[in-house]
Amino acid sequence: VMDAFKVDCQCPLCKMRDDIENDNIAFAMGPSYMEDYIRFETDEKGYCSRHIKKLYEYNNRLGLALIMETHLKNVKKQVDTLSKEKSSGGLFKKKEKKPITEYLDKLNGSCFVCDRLNDTFDRYVATILYLWKKEDKDFLELYKNCKGFCFEHLNALLKYADKESYIYELACQLVQEAYSYFQDHFPL
Repeated sequence: VMDAFKVDCQCPLCKMRDDIENDNIAFAMGPSYMEDYIRFETDEKGYCSRHIKKLYEYNNRLGLALIMETHLKNVKKQVDTLSKEKSSGGLFKKKEKKPITEYLDKLNGSCFVCDRLNDTFDRYVATILYLWKKEDKDFLELYKNCKGFCFEHLNALLKYADKESYIYELACQLVQEAYSYFQDHFPL
């Protein structure tokens, strides 16, 4: 967290998210893909199109080929199993969603990298708000000198802040400071 606030950038949370994403791509394409428990998870979840592209750009074609081979075998096995199930719909019954389309919808909404990224990012947001509450002098100095947050990440702070009232108050303070920063640096 502190490292991202030390970088001269528009949004320290964007920097954090990019770093976490790059670390997770490197993790997915490093030796971890040979670990059974990781391969099991990637076989089940797969990857979103954004992260498939990033995995491809990582230039470990053999690793990506192995990951995709076992993932696609798993998808084929699931589709084969689900295609044997009969739907319980009749002529006048409400049409139910097919098990295969339910499975594919679930698969399209899951990504190994996104899940790891979001879990880590949520902890970083909690750490930011914790440091703020604790009034950590080093952090507050870095925060005071940062340029603010993009709306997406300001919203992330506010979403987390809803969980505890003191954090919500602090996040509202962040919104006000971001607004003041904008007014000071971009007067009308």
